[in-house]
Amino acid sequence: MILVRLLAFSAIGVLALPPQAQQPTFRSRVDLIQVNVVAVNEAGEHIYGLTEADFTLLDRGRPQKIAAFQEIGAERKRAAAAPRPPAQVRRDVASNQVNELDRLVVLVIDDLHIYRGRTDRAKTVARDAVAKLAPGAFMAVLFTSGDRSTEITDDSSRLVAAVETLNGRQSFRRPNPAIDGQTPEAIRPEDDGLAALDKVNRSQSVKVQEFFDNMTKYKTLEDAARMLRLSAARRKAFVLVTEGIGLNPTGIYEEPLPDIVSYHGRALQDMMRSMRRSNVATYVLDPRGHVTTQQLAIEMHPSPAGLLGTAGGSASQEDQAFRWSNPVRMAQDGLRLMAEESGGFAVTDDDNLAGGLTRIIEDLDHYYLLGFYPADPDGPQYRPLEVKAGKPGLTLRFRRAYSEIGPPDPPKQGTDPLAQLITAALPSSDVPMRLHAIQMPSLKKETRVAFALEFSVPSRARQAADVRLLDDIRYGLFVVDVKSGKVTHQFANTAQVSFKTEGSAGQAPDTVRYQILAAMSLPPGTYQVRASAMSDTLAAGGSVFLPLIVADSSRRTLDLSDPVLGYVKGPQTAVARDKTLTVEDSVRLPMEPSLDRVFAASDEVRLFASVVRREAGPLKATVSARTADGKTAFDQSMQLPEGDDAVDVVLPLSGLSAGTYVLRVTVTGAAGRVERELGFTIR
Repeated sequence: MILVRLLAFSAIGVLALPPQAQQPTFRSRVDLIQVNVVAVNEAGEHIYGLTEADFTLLDRGRPQKIAAFQEIGAERKRAAAAPRPPAQVRRDVASNQVNELDRLVVLVIDDLHIYRGRTDRAKTVARDAVAKLAPGAFMAVLFTSGDRSTEITDDSSRLVAAVETLNGRQSFRRPNPAIDGQTPEAIRPEDDGLAALDKVNRSQSVKVQEFFDNMTKYKTLEDAARMLRLSAARRKAFVLVTEGIGLNPTGIYEEPLPDIVSYHGRALQDMMRSMRRSNVATYVLDPRGHVTTQQLAIEMHPSPAGLLGTAGGSASQEDQAFRWSNPVRMAQDGLRLMAEESGGFAVTDDDNLAGGLTRIIEDLDHYYLLGFYPADPDGPQYRPLEVKAGKPGLTLRFRRAYSEIGPPDPPKQGTDPLAQLITAALPSSDVPMRLHAIQMPSLKKETRVAFALEFSVPSRARQAADVRLLDDIRYGLFVVDVKSGKVTHQFANTAQVSFKTEGSAGQAPDTVRYQILAAMSLPPGTYQVRASAMSDTLAAGGSVFLPLIVADSSRRTLDLSDPVLGYVKGPQTAVARDKTLTVEDSVRLPMEPSLDRVFAASDEVRLFASVVRREAGPLKATVSARTADGKTAFDQSMQLPEGDDAVDVVLPLSGLSAGTYVLRVTVTGAAGRVERELGFTIR
């Protein structure tokens, strides 16, 4: 029997959330430079089975010894991944073991530079990106306008909801010009007609808002890359949905920047420098699609002088000749150069955006990881990279430069280890953890939330004479307000896990799972709950992050708690209840919740949800399950007489076939209707 005993309570001070260090397993020394290389043939097909001998790596033109080499084939993990409930279903249990593909993708939606008339098309592209990129990895949605961005999460429902808010902010089709000066140019007597007209056109384009929108885009990408710098994910990428800016960036990414005053140029350089430092590849999806020569007049007004078209609508020699002065072509070329410099590619001037996304996924799923130690780690910041293939006909994609060698700044002295574990962009998986939040609304302004925190520790990790003591674990719960990024609520405690030999074979199982139940009151708001733990047995720490939206239920006449699942025969893990749980909490949480969301059809599973109401009278409760394609798997209803304020049923899993399901609890009465849902899988 596994027992969990809670020890003395300990407090932690409130803290902000700057990123902290987590070392990828690929690193053997801090000055090892990693280069992700994608190899495709002339048909664009990924090439498998290359060896270290097939690559030559040059640092500032000098060949380097490849100190580390690995072929990454994440598509095999993708194929073997367990089925998941529909993306629209909220993930009610978070785990730090879900990043099967070992990558982090940020979907950057540049709504500041998307024509409002193309909102629907951009939204379709973004939906497709979430549907195909989110499963099995961590992801975030980031808007350049700053609205509706999400935290990094494995909860696809959060990403889907953010994408649905997309609205293009640009009121005209033509890309924003990249104008540094914010005052019109004077027309001189010696200017000929074309020169004077050119100055008039530029003066009409001088808009402070456009300048700041451009700077905001570059700064958003720069800051996002900086936040990912210390992420433990092996593969990091931006998928950027944008129509670009009318700027020719040729030569801008090659430092040092030419000796000119250029706000746009320096902002682009700072952005790319941040991407290089974080080893983030950028892929671009341009919702504008293919723009023929004839369509340029529509996509850009006024048209540049001398632009000619052809009857066939394809790019003519004149079109190519005037690309340098055409804002649409400059935007397309600029997106291509930016992506290629970072190791990605751009899908622009192309209507096959879905096919482009498939190519992006192939890039992320299959690549070669090369590493080398630079001979002079104290050299210049800008260091051009080149990778060559020994086999003919191959195209390689990789970041074209790197900078800043060495470990990150150490954490401040005196910072609590539990606090350090929650400051990274991604959760630490060194201690396997799961986290479940159960909202129990009341008639009060604040909502009572119960937290189930579960740990999995190999019992034989501790080589000690006394096998009865399995683990001492210190844990903390931190509630972070998403808007401010500050911890608003928190507590910490210590638990001791032991194995009782009485009534057993005298041996602990290979892996021990144990659970801590706690509770706190939270006001309405959007939060991310971050839990961390330090395990004495593993001599390591872990963390897990769970998004949480707390609604204001104080004015509702009818409400329902989050549904709780548990095993009919009792918990399959050891459970300890923290002193933060009140008597009322225990009444509204009468069974030990299971954090499992994958069951066998033979399992006997109980569902419980408590009802909150202001008005008396009978209620009707319905518990139903739907398949991923919307078909009804089971549907059972019951009457809740006055005084019975709980839905408590045994789920009929025995009749379900293998697959994913959406479980929905609905309560209806004279005061209205309320429902809650969660996803589960039958294996």
